Amino acid sequence: MGQGWSRERYRELWAEIVAREPHHFGAHTAALQYWCAKWHGSDELMHEFADGAIAGAPAGSLLTVLKLRAYWEQVVRDKSAAALHHSAGFTAALDAALADLAAADPAHPGIVPSRGWIAHGLIENGRPAQALELFRGTGREIAGPWIYYGNPAAVFDAARTKAARAAA
Repeated sequence: MGQGWSRERYRELWAEIVAREPHHFGAHTAALQYWCAKWHGSDELMHEFADGAIAGAPAGSLLTVLKLRAYWEQVVRDKSAAALHHSAGFTAALDAALADLAAADPAHPGIVPSRGWIAHGLIENGRPAQALELFRGTGREIAGPWIYYGNPAAVFDAARTKAARAAA
C-alpha cells in the first residue's frame, strides 16, 4: 500500500498470493486495505474485491468478514454513510458472517478478530443482544474495529456492556 504500486502490479502480486493460498485470511484482510478509497481503490473496488473473495470461499473461511470491514471503511470515511449499518446489504453480510463463523474451525487464526467485527456489526445493526456471546468468545482480547479508536479498551467495554444489558 505504502509503496504506491499500480493496480496492475498489485493484481499480479495478488494472483501469485491466491495461487499459493486462495483463502488466506490475513492476505485478504491486507488486500482489502489496498482496494479502500484511502489507499489505491474506491468504495466500489473495495466491495468488488470483498464480494469476489467471498464468492469463491468455502464455509468457515471467515472471508465473509471482509464485507463487514468494507462497510466499516466506508462509514469511517463518510460519517453520513452510517445508515448503511441498517441497509439490507449490511444485514445480509452480517448474517452471512454469522453463518461463516458457525462453520469455522475454532482454531482458525482469524476467529477472534472475526468475532469482534461481527459483534460490532450486530451492535450497529441494532442487534446488540446477539453480540454478547461473541464478546465472550473474544476473551480478554480487544478484537475488531475497536482497536482503531483512540481509547480501544473504553470503547470495547462500552460496546460489551451494551450487549450485556440488551441480553439481560
